[in-house]
Amino acid sequence: MIVYNRIKETKQKQKGMHPIKLSFQVNQLILVLAVVASSMLVIFLINSRDLTSQQQYVFAQENTTPSSYNKTSTSTSFPQIHNYTSSPPGPVNSWIIETENAVVVIDTQQLLSEAKNLLREVKKIDKPILGIMITHPHPDHIGGTAVLLKGTANVPIYSTQSVFNIMKTDMGGKIALAKKFHGNDYADQIVLPNRIVNSGENVTIDGITYNFEDLGPGEAGDMTLIYLPSQKILFTGDVVNNRMIPFLAEGRTSDWIKQIEFVRQNYSDAKVLFPGHGESGSPKTLLDLQSNYIKTFRSLVEQQVQSAVEVGGESAANITEDGKTKIKSDLQRLYPKYMPVANLPAMLDLNDLNIDAVAKEISQGKR
Repeated sequence: MIVYNRIKETKQKQKGMHPIKLSFQVNQLILVLAVVASSMLVIFLINSRDLTSQQQYVFAQENTTPSSYNKTSTSTSFPQIHNYTSSPPGPVNSWIIETENAVVVIDTQQLLSEAKNLLREVKKIDKPILGIMITHPHPDHIGGTAVLLKGTANVPIYSTQSVFNIMKTDMGGKIALAKKFHGNDYADQIVLPNRIVNSGENVTIDGITYNFEDLGPGEAGDMTLIYLPSQKILFTGDVVNNRMIPFLAEGRTSDWIKQIEFVRQNYSDAKVLFPGHGESGSPKTLLDLQSNYIKTFRSLVEQQVQSAVEVGGESAANITEDGKTKIKSDLQRLYPKYMPVANLPAMLDLNDLNIDAVAKEISQGKR
């Protein structure tokens, strides 16, 4: 380095240039280049951040429309997926599919107050609702339909025949229980679907095709998948919940596991999965998480059922309180941050309901 500087100084003297002046000019040049490089780096980082946030907006949990949204813009690609999630406990997803001229809403919340919040998010998009779709008949997914339809007419509400029947008859009394628990914040009368869809049927709304798949009884008395085949987007309702304590209290975990495997096999091309509770994500990841939870839960319950049988015979298959405590302790250790999907009265514990139902299911030999 010293040799280089001396040679440089000699050449500078030969050209009549003073080495101090040249050194100053070189330093200026270096400074300019550094500023330009820094500016380019900043621009790159800003652009990268913008690209990331846009990608997250299309598929992630967003309750607001970005300020850059312009309904007259020709550069926006549709559909765009918006989300409204109610407050804990028991946070529920409603998915808003925005198309070029309209929106479609999948599931309508439980409480009237939450449905009003959902409607405010829809109004921010400033496009009419051209369809409502119901994934299953549990009260937390059907209670807010009337709020969304206030001031509108002839909006189709899609469901399978089985979902319609359960909603109409309140099979199992869950709607009545929700009304009793939530009082004036739950609908006096549930709005029933007015468009019955068959399994495998396609419905096209504003240029977007929705395919309905009836999976039959599972988490609820009937479970429906809604798939956008062109976009490879899958809405599962409560067939899949992301890192939540699921509602196993109807005692169909064996059927539920089979449904998850059906989704895995028949929707392997799906790019994004939008669950009934919890954040959207990779179909494989979310299917694995849900399946593993249910299988683990069954295994823990089965161990306690077997212990009860060994101590007291077949008639003692009901799990003891100590057995329930052990199961809940293991679940807390394995799934420490899982919230319950259901907002239940204080006297009801979702884990207790789940344990009782699955113990009965296993005792009856359902695999």
